[in-house]
Formats: sequence, structure tokens, C-alpha cells
Amino acid sequence: MWQRFKRDRTGVVSACVVIFFFVVAACAPLIAKLYGKNPYTLYAQEPEYPFLLDDFAMPTGSFGGMSGDFWFGVEPKLGRDVFTMLLYGMRTSLYMAVVVTTLCVVTGVIIGLVSGYFGGRATTGWDGSRTSSWPSPSQLFFIAFMPVVTAMFVSPAGRDAPPTCGPWRSSW
Repeated sequence: MWQRFKRDRTGVVSACVVIFFFVVAACAPLIAKLYGKNPYTLYAQEPEYPFLLDDFAMPTGSFGGMSGDFWFGVEPKLGRDVFTMLLYGMRTSLYMAVVVTTLCVVTGVIIGLVSGYFGGRATTGWDGSRTSSWPSPSQLFFIAFMPVVTAMFVSPAGRDAPPTCGPWRSSW
């Protein structure tokens, strides 16, 4: 298997990219320390960056405030560093992917063991429940159900109503 995988250039390059992202995500605290920023500091409120955001709380400078100090710019309104937020976001995403994949594998192995051990009705019941879910694509269901969830939790007056506070109140 390893010999065959080494001949597949696309697979090797893809594996290298995935490993690179795992290493970057694992080393996020070290990279952030070397970079000198963290994802939680509001740099717009720091005295050393007085002109990081303009009067409308948008980053000054080009491309969202990208500079030598902030490689990927700063977040509008709060002034947090986007590069370190990306590093820590990669950590969270990859951690969740590993956890969910592990849970799926464990669940599949348990269901397979139970079905294989008990056979008969257990296998028939599992096959019936599994095949009954095939005709309903879950993504289509979630897209169709989203307006219902929005209507349940968001007030209809709250969508188009003018804000009741803040600097934008006078413009309505």
C-alpha cells in the first residue's frame, strides 16, 4: 500500500498539505508568541496603535489594515489580529474534525459488532433504519428548514426595524 501511495503524486502532495496544516495548528501558540500577537487582544484600544481603526471602526490602510505589524490585517470594529485568529481557528476546526471522525468510527465499529454478533433481527433493523434515511438528503432538508428556524427565533419586526441605539439612530 505504501509503495502504491508513494507513486500517486496527487495523494502525496495532498497528504503533505494536510500534515502542514496539522503542524501549523498544533504550533499555533508558538507561532503566535513568535509573531508577538494573540487573538484575544483588542489592538485598537492599545496605546501603541492609536490609528488602527478609523472613525467608523474600519481598519485604516489598504486591504483591511494589512501591514508589517498585522500580516492579515485587523478585524473591523474590534481591532483583533486576523492572522492569530486564523491560527487558533484552524486548531479548533481540526480538533473538531478529529473528534467527530473518531466518534463516527467508534459508533460504526460498535454498530457493526452488534449487528455481526446478534445477526438476524439486529442486522435487519439496522439496515431498515439506514436505508430509510437515504431518500432524504440532509443538506436539502437543512436549507428548507432554515426559514422555519429563523421565524421561530427572530422577531419579524427585528429584521427591518431601525436600531434603537448607537450612532446610526439619527440617520433613520
